[in-house]
Amino acid sequence: MKKIVACYNPALGSTLKEELESLEEYFEVKLFSEEECYSNSTIFLIVGGDGTLNYFINKVRKFNDFKIVYVPRGTANDFSKTLKIEDFKINSAKIKEIIESDFFVKVPLLKCNDKYFLNCVTGGAPAQVTESGDTLIKKLLGRFSYYLSALDKMFGNTIWKLSYTVRDKVNKFDSLGFVVSQGIFAGGGIKVRSASSPSFGDDFVFVANADGKLSSSLHSILEIQKENTTLNNAYEINTDNLVLESDINIPCKVDGESFESNKITFIKTADDLLFYLF
Repeated sequence: MKKIVACYNPALGSTLKEELESLEEYFEVKLFSEEECYSNSTIFLIVGGDGTLNYFINKVRKFNDFKIVYVPRGTANDFSKTLKIEDFKINSAKIKEIIESDFFVKVPLLKCNDKYFLNCVTGGAPAQVTESGDTLIKKLLGRFSYYLSALDKMFGNTIWKLSYTVRDKVNKFDSLGFVVSQGIFAGGGIKVRSASSPSFGDDFVFVANADGKLSSSLHSILEIQKENTTLNNAYEINTDNLVLESDINIPCKVDGESFESNKITFIKTADDLLFYLF
């Protein structure tokens, strides 16, 4: 009997518990443990949103080319939009079908200081758009709340004096914020890069407003929503290594989870996860 390790958002409740119990017809289902070292034959079933994925990659003890069946059931589910996968009712026949198809994409793990991430890191105004966790406003308003809060933060937000270092080249600039991503979406489906395909190769993308002006920031956001556009008054750089610095701490979100620092180092690691596509 094939083993599946389940990692899920406990807020999903009794319905998910019943779904997981239905898998026992074909699978031995174990709950994820931070203490256990898993072999490369392990298949993980991850159910939740971007925060659940973030929890998993920062708690698992050692990466070993794990295969992931990801069922997106969060508020934003931005990474699932990049993978083009949707929620479904979990049952043994569907999971068996997904695993037997053996159709997956290799997704590199990135690091922001000491934190792993899969999708994106936002800093400055973009990071202040939403509160972390399962707040009432996110439940009631969903994606619309992101737009309302984004406008509120942009009108009267701090202008960050930043410098970035890429391949030993240093540039200084004023900005309302930045995004570092290998995925395409953040904030509940808002496109955060000009390309329409993810960076699952050697590089990731750094995007930042370059003049600290609200008008050009809004223009950049609108332009990015188009297909394969070119940005003006903004940096968009492909790299595998980036250092961002400021004279004060920058509020950030790493796949939706908050932290802050005045020096942030981004790298693409040698570790990968294999996500089944279905």
